[in-house]
Amino acid sequence: MSGGPRDDGEPNARPVEMGEVRGADRSSAEEASGWSLNRDPDLVTRRLGWIAALADDRAVDGVDNGVDNGVNNGAGGGVGEPSADSGPSPSRGRSVASAHSRGEVEVETSLPTTPSTDASISEDQGSSRSPDGCVVSAGIDPFADVAETQASVTAGPDGTSVLPATAGPRRRWRRVVRVVLGGLSVGVIYLLATYIQVHRAGSADQRRSVEAIVVLGAAQYDGRPSPQLAARLDHAAALFAQGWAPVVMVTGGRLEGDRYTEAGASAFYLIDAGVPPEAILQEDQGRSTFESLDRAADLLRTAEIDEVLLVTDPYHALRSRLIAEEVGLDAVVSSTRTSPVRGATAVGREAKEAAGIAVGRIIGFERLLRITG
Repeated sequence: MSGGPRDDGEPNARPVEMGEVRGADRSSAEEASGWSLNRDPDLVTRRLGWIAALADDRAVDGVDNGVDNGVNNGAGGGVGEPSADSGPSPSRGRSVASAHSRGEVEVETSLPTTPSTDASISEDQGSSRSPDGCVVSAGIDPFADVAETQASVTAGPDGTSVLPATAGPRRRWRRVVRVVLGGLSVGVIYLLATYIQVHRAGSADQRRSVEAIVVLGAAQYDGRPSPQLAARLDHAAALFAQGWAPVVMVTGGRLEGDRYTEAGASAFYLIDAGVPPEAILQEDQGRSTFESLDRAADLLRTAEIDEVLLVTDPYHALRSRLIAEEVGLDAVVSSTRTSPVRGATAVGREAKEAAGIAVGRIIGFERLLRITG
């Protein structure tokens, strides 16, 4: 086209390269825009940096359309901005190369083609923070109520969806509540299962031939067994008479102010019931089930006895067997069927036993005794 007239009537004008502004046209453009590339190159950097930040913010929200148009409009069409899905724009490369060849532009500007790492996504809160300080949603909380979420969403300054800054803490509190409720549910199920085991152990009779019968102590009144202790002793005397073991050990110490121990009162009762005195062993120091069985285990090991048949109330059967196993005895249980503890009282005792067993199985019955006294 050189050598012929242009459409505007100017003869022999050389073609204008892409991105070039010539002579008076460039002066007019600079005066019209109010700034000059050569006078204030930092202004170009600041404006292009702001455009890049805006592009990053839109890229985080998945809004990649219109990036090229926004950059071209903000920079006056001099430099082409690459889109989020494509490489560098060819127009940008040609315009910058042409400007450098003439020495007209001395400013190097680098626009990122990938989302800026400054707008980091918070994994916990499901949001990102844009350069202007607003919290931009990166996703809707799947556990939030739909109506509540829709009502709380607002529009940000650049058209993005904005959730309130309290969405993250609310989500964490929901997780805490779910964990607490889940833990409570597991605990309730564990207690119920333990209660069922307590009831079944009391209903079962595991009698077999053993080396010794061990009677767990209960209250005595000035040398006379209480009805509860007498029921246990009657059952032990019957087991001895039937030949299930050659030895009967009675257990239990004394409380402050008592003249007799539980073991002493029990021994007198068994002798009256027909058990020979030489077949009776006594453990008279224990003041709890654990202490009585722990001391009884030491005495029985001295006599080279470790297989025992425990005699107690039905509600007390499971805990007695578990404690006996903890102190090293090979134990089974045969509960009395004539105990005065019945009905609602027995249910309450079973519930209390279940709670103690549930904890004792986890931390050990000896440690439980130190904690509860």
